[in-house]
Amino acid sequence: MSVKQHAVYTAYLQAIAVTTRDVNENTTATTQLSLSHPLDISPTLSAPCSYDALLNMLSTALGCSLHESIVEYFTARRDGNSYTYLAPRPDCNLRTYWWKHPHVVYDESSVTWTLKQLNLIAGAVDWVHTTPLPDSPLIRLKYNAVDDSSQYRCHGEISSHNILWYGDDLLGAKQGVVGGSLKVIDFVVRRLAITSAGMNARLEDSSYRHFNPNNAPEGHLVPKSTVLTKAFDIWQLGCLYLEFVTWLLQGFTGVDEFEDFREVYDPDIRIFDEYFYDVTVIEGVPGPNGKGHAIASKKVVEWVDKLHRLPHCSQSIHDVLDLVMEHLLVIDPEKRMKCSLVEQRLSEIFRRAEEDHDYILKPAPRA
Repeated sequence: MSVKQHAVYTAYLQAIAVTTRDVNENTTATTQLSLSHPLDISPTLSAPCSYDALLNMLSTALGCSLHESIVEYFTARRDGNSYTYLAPRPDCNLRTYWWKHPHVVYDESSVTWTLKQLNLIAGAVDWVHTTPLPDSPLIRLKYNAVDDSSQYRCHGEISSHNILWYGDDLLGAKQGVVGGSLKVIDFVVRRLAITSAGMNARLEDSSYRHFNPNNAPEGHLVPKSTVLTKAFDIWQLGCLYLEFVTWLLQGFTGVDEFEDFREVYDPDIRIFDEYFYDVTVIEGVPGPNGKGHAIASKKVVEWVDKLHRLPHCSQSIHDVLDLVMEHLLVIDPEKRMKCSLVEQRLSEIFRRAEEDHDYILKPAPRA
C-alpha cells in the first residue's frame, strides 16, 4: 500500500465514527445513497483490501484538478450502500441561501452575480460530463456494462439542494446584498456507477423517480428502460435556472409560488408533484409507459411568460429564459443543447452584461 493509499484509508477509518452532518466547524459530511445496484467490489479481496481498492480510486478522483465550482472533497467513506463525502463546511445550500435572502434588490450587482453563477454552474456540469473517472478492474457493478461510451458521464442530481454556498453569512445584513460562491456537489461514487454501468444505469429507484421534481420526463414515463445520460442533466439545469431567475425577479416568495403553481396530482403515487412537464393522453397513440406522453408544461410556459412581462425584467434575463425554454427544457432529450454550448451561451450573456449597463439592467418587459 502506497503512502497516499494508506493516508486515504486511515482517513476512511477515522471517518467511520462520524455520525453528524457537521464534522467540525470547518468540515461537513454529505451522505448520498448509491444506485439501486451498488458497486460490487471483487469478492476475491479481503475486506481491508477491497476498501482500499475503492478508496484508491476515490482518492484519485477526489485529488484530480477540479472545476472552480465543484466541491473539493477531503475524503470519502462507505457504509453499506451509502457513501459519505467529507468537504469544507458551507454556510448553506442554494435553496437555503434563497430563503435567507427572500427579497432581492434587482440591481447591477445582483443580476451580474446571478449571471456569473449560472455560467459557473454550467461549467461545473460540463466538467462532470467531460472528465473521466479513474478505472479499476476491481470495481464493477452487479449489472454488466454493455456500453462504455462517455455519454453516460452525468450528475443526475442537479438541484438547489445539491449546490452549496460558501461566503459570509449575510442573514440580517443589508437587504438585497448578494455574493459568495456556489459549488456543485459531485457525487463521485454515483458518477462512477453510472459511467461504469452504461446502458444498465437505469432509473429503477421509485423514490428517485417520483420525488425529484427536476427529473426529466424520460425518467418518469419509461423508468424500466430509461438511462441516465448527459441530456438528463441538461433538463435539470433548466429547472434550476428557472428557479434561480424566479428568485432574482420575485424573491423567495416567487420560488414558493412557482412550486405551488406547478403542482399536479400523480395518481401513480397519490401525491402532488411539481414536475416541469405535463403528461397527456393521445387517443390511439399509446405512450411509452402505456399511459401518456410528455409535453411542455403549460404552467411552466405561463410562468415564464409572466417573468418576461415583469416591469423590471431586462434583456439579459430575457436571453437566459429564452435559452432555458428553447434549448434546455426540451421534451426530446436528443434535441437538448450540449452542456458545453450552454456554458458558452451563458458566458456570452455574462460578458455582454459586464460591458453593457442597459443590457443588464434597463427594464424591457415583453408585451
